Amino acid sequence: MSERTYLNHLEDRLEEGVISDWKDYLEKTFETLSSYTGVYYEVYGRSWDRILYDRKRQWMVVLIEEGRILSSMKVNQTLKELFGNHIRKAKRDRQTLIILKGRVNEELKTKVKGILKTLRDKK
Repeated sequence: MSERTYLNHLEDRLEEGVISDWKDYLEKTFETLSSYTGVYYEVYGRSWDRILYDRKRQWMVVLIEEGRILSSMKVNQTLKELFGNHIRKAKRDRQTLIILKGRVNEELKTKVKGILKTLRDKK
């Protein structure tokens, strides 16, 4: 959402040991966007997040309504556990949360494969 937020987020991923540097983070994010297998919408009262999940790599990318990437991370639990935690947090925060399953967008995956190739070619 801002440079500061991004840098904090990147630092969290580095501390978790799931990435080696910012370029590795981008690659993992774009790998997920190019090969995700599941789409889930977390619908809160007046907003929603879209989660694109890659089962093979156990990595997810969270997009907000405007299509901007909010987060990208390794998932260390089952989706059932992850969504259960999100539902419990929403209840604690007195929010409504409905989780819906969406469809994979093959056009998006194809476009991102081109971006990923360009990113890798710059190594």
